Amino acid sequence: MVKKTAHDDPNSKTTTHPISPLFALTFTRKQTHRRPPSTSSQLLPPPPKMLAFVFESSPITSFRGAQLPTRLSKCPPRRSYSACRVVTAKAQVTSPAVQEGRNHNASIDKLLDAGLSVVVLKRGKANLFRDQRNPMVFAGSVERHIPLPGHTLSDCDPVAVCNGAYACLGYGFFNPHSMFRVRMLKHVAPSDELDPPLPWDYAAEIVARMRNAVALREAIALPGEATNIYRVVNGEGDRLSGLVVDRVADTLVVSSSALWCEKHKDRIIGGLNAVLPSCADIVWRRNVDRLRQDGLADEAEHPAPLNGASTSPTDCDVKYELSRFALTRGQKTGHYADQRENRAFIRNLVNQRGGSKRVLDLFCYTGGFAMNAALGSDDCSVVAIDSSGRAIEMGQRNAELNGVSDKITFVQSDVIKYLRSAEEDQGSFDVVIVDPPKYAPNVKALPRATHKYRSLNLAAMRMVKQGGLLCTCSCSAAMTQNRHLFVEVIREAASSLGREVTLLKTVGAASDHPVTPEMPESEYLTMCVFLCR
Repeated sequence: MVKKTAHDDPNSKTTTHPISPLFALTFTRKQTHRRPPSTSSQLLPPPPKMLAFVFESSPITSFRGAQLPTRLSKCPPRRSYSACRVVTAKAQVTSPAVQEGRNHNASIDKLLDAGLSVVVLKRGKANLFRDQRNPMVFAGSVERHIPLPGHTLSDCDPVAVCNGAYACLGYGFFNPHSMFRVRMLKHVAPSDELDPPLPWDYAAEIVARMRNAVALREAIALPGEATNIYRVVNGEGDRLSGLVVDRVADTLVVSSSALWCEKHKDRIIGGLNAVLPSCADIVWRRNVDRLRQDGLADEAEHPAPLNGASTSPTDCDVKYELSRFALTRGQKTGHYADQRENRAFIRNLVNQRGGSKRVLDLFCYTGGFAMNAALGSDDCSVVAIDSSGRAIEMGQRNAELNGVSDKITFVQSDVIKYLRSAEEDQGSFDVVIVDPPKYAPNVKALPRATHKYRSLNLAAMRMVKQGGLLCTCSCSAAMTQNRHLFVEVIREAASSLGREVTLLKTVGAASDHPVTPEMPESEYLTMCVFLCR
């Protein structure tokens, strides 16, 4: 490297510092004085000394084969000193592939030729989808759209998602009405971003995702001799955002909560027929609240017709009679498959504790927890409470079907009213189960829901005897994402009663409700088991 000399000044001291492999800067320290006043008879103190630095560079024009842009600009002379300013662009050694990705004509044209419009992300947003592989592209992450020539992007068009350098990150369905602007079904491997696999057959992609979902259930022995009612497709957990499918014996119940599911209904039904040919009956249900948020104009549910026989599936060797009404108009898809493993836990718990046991099942619905508790011990008695008369009727039929109707007393009542009125039963139950509806549909509702959870569990805890168990649940995703808050709510309720609680167990939904690492916020169910003293 050739060192450039500084100004020839006896008062200057020149030193050279190699600040990087790219530049060596020469610093020149010069001693100067302020210019004295030209006309003044007033005696002034000596002017202060000033330091001026002269920056001179010896640039390297290339580094590891990459050109390094350098621009030198002179500063205008100022008083008795001058300086040279070095302005350099940040050295970015890029591979030829990345440089080629900046040629949007080649990258974008390839996607457009394959029949895909393009959604370009804002700067800094690509890592959410390249590294974290998040399936939801929020509207705030989108920089612009590049539609097909002569075409306007409309509801649920298949699109390619690209970063600012026009590298393809994946494919999905576009929705201009939703805060989820794109729901991605496929992510492209980083090595294929500049040459993505094309064309993208989204119908084949849907079927492939369904086959993966069925294979996952087969890996955990579903269906089996003890269980033929379970979750087949769990939305984001199976990388089919907005689509839920439950199998009830030989019937498939679909719950649609995304606009793309409505627009591509025929392809979804065709995919289910392909991967589960033994299930000829498919019931299509709409989650109207979710679809309204997703921009659905026709908000009617359009339930399936009621014609059709009842079915009697089994869940962990417990039989359920599910009418056509339950499948088409009942809560969720007619059955809460997510609590399967938790119901089995209650059954084993009652069995292992031995002796005569009293169990209280609050919000019993069709009697799932109540029947498992009754089947756990010959000396077990259960009181099951629900405000729905239809749910109570179904619970009574299920109890008869399983031979435990003499062990379960079903009561139609508002749960809070029952707890306030049943003073004679306070402190008399060995196990109290609390499984309320969703109190916090979103984060904004969490403060109000927290108050409801506290009041409910305080009243329920009064019913638990000394040394008994409180098994309390929350199906609100906002609360599940703050499990420490849920535990704190129970502690506060216990403190108000002057009791102590010990957390024994925290569990979530059954194994057929998978959660992907890319979307941990899709986890929604929590059950905590407390020992109460």
